[in-house]
Amino acid sequence: MDEGLEAVSPEPVMVGTYRYSRIYSLGLMAGFIAFVWHAIDALTRGHQPVSVQDPIGFAFVALCLLGIAAYMYFYKAEIDGTRLRVGAFRRKECNLKQVIATDYTRARNGKYLNLYFLDGRKIYVPTSLEDFSNLERSIMAEIPKKPGTSQ
Repeated sequence: MDEGLEAVSPEPVMVGTYRYSRIYSLGLMAGFIAFVWHAIDALTRGHQPVSVQDPIGFAFVALCLLGIAAYMYFYKAEIDGTRLRVGAFRRKECNLKQVIATDYTRARNGKYLNLYFLDGRKIYVPTSLEDFSNLERSIMAEIPKKPGTSQ
């Protein structure tokens, strides 16, 4: 019946979610809990803060630990075919077919893969995500190749 019709296999769609290791956020949460425990213990034993700066400093450090832990816990890079979403709370979304260049940048808190787009946008992807090499391979497979280049 279906003579002459060959089944065409569709191109494989790259799908995946990449995150920071949960050890980072759990370690920061443990630091937060130890910090709060120490402060509560000091207050229950009758040690009062010496000045106004002590509770303000405590609150600042505690909120920083909690904020960084939440950021690292919720940060992820999702790839679904040609669509990439990166971020923790406000995720940036892009079409990988619009990438014109890539490079790597070293910063004080790690190394990043930079994606440059036709409209001038730039998205950073941290290389410290779990299984980054697989994410990088998936991204590079979806970026259009320039004519005359290999691969």
